[in-house]
Amino acid sequence: MNPEVIVESFGLEPGMKAADFGCGAGYFTQRWRERGRIPMAIGLDVSLDGLRLAKARGLLPAAAGSATAVPLAGGR
Repeated sequence: MNPEVIVESFGLEPGMKAADFGCGAGYFTQRWRERGRIPMAIGLDVSLDGLRLAKARGLLPAAAGSATAVPLAGGR
């Protein structure tokens, strides 16, 4: 599948904030920012190698961590 189609399928609107769990090197996080839709998109991944690549590409903020440890609204 075309990566741009995947980005479009998220239905993100300008001004929204997003967390990219499992961001790896930040491909989708960066696409959201480049398209001007999501000015605050945070990358999160357990892979330090992927995060190093993301940071080398200028993708900040990006952090090491597990999605299961992130407190979400509604306790989920």
